[in-house]
Amino acid sequence: MNELKYFFSTRTDGNMDLNPRFYHKGMTEEQIKRSFDFRRMDLGIKYGFNGLRIVVPTMKLENNGKSIQITRELLEDYKDLFDFHIEADILTMNSKLYGTVLACPVADYPVVFAYDNDVNAVGMAYCSEKQIDKNLPRQLVDAMRETFDSKVMNLSVYIGPFIHVENYKYNRYPKWLKKQNWNKCIIEEEDGYHVDLETAIIKQLVSKGIDRDSIYASAFDTATNDLFYSDIASRENASKAGRFYEGCYFSTDVRNKVKIK
Repeated sequence: MNELKYFFSTRTDGNMDLNPRFYHKGMTEEQIKRSFDFRRMDLGIKYGFNGLRIVVPTMKLENNGKSIQITRELLEDYKDLFDFHIEADILTMNSKLYGTVLACPVADYPVVFAYDNDVNAVGMAYCSEKQIDKNLPRQLVDAMRETFDSKVMNLSVYIGPFIHVENYKYNRYPKWLKKQNWNKCIIEEEDGYHVDLETAIIKQLVSKGIDRDSIYASAFDTATNDLFYSDIASRENASKAGRFYEGCYFSTDVRNKVKIK
């Protein structure tokens, strides 16, 4: 059976985004793209997949939780899947698409993965605070149900590296967030209002019937861990400015197994 593997890139792998502000001043678009392509291919060699087979969703709030299942028919016209532009918040695929990679370029917000071990299928959603506020974790569970007829008892969830509550704060209460989605997830401290992304995501998942013991959150804090880029940390340390990939893929190569941390 093709095995699902999670992975993340690090600052050592280099920036995984084309935004010019993450590159040396004066670099042309062509130079930036060439540099980015080399890093994608190197990342594939590191983890055992083809760097040209990475599918990245748009992650726009206007998508309103739109879910799309990735199939061979959708991808057959593309040699480099970076050229495949897909308007969606949630991507899903089953193990028949082994070798195809789902990934999001992130800094402080996590990617959430829901895996159905019964049908060997996975769903992926990038969950910023605004996406959480639009109930995207709940919609991820719904997408797995609708696409693969998944039963919640068969779903396990992995929350990738993200900024932890002690380092994510506002000076004033973030009034733009709906209180019903953030009950006990915005904590007032002496230094400001701390936002607990992990708890907010888990509460939504549990509300959809996911067993709490089937939800795993990364212990890595992007703000303080030197492995990762971080928008928050880059305010004081410019070298932390950039994006790293959080992703998953199905592979038959047991040598490339990635442990969840």
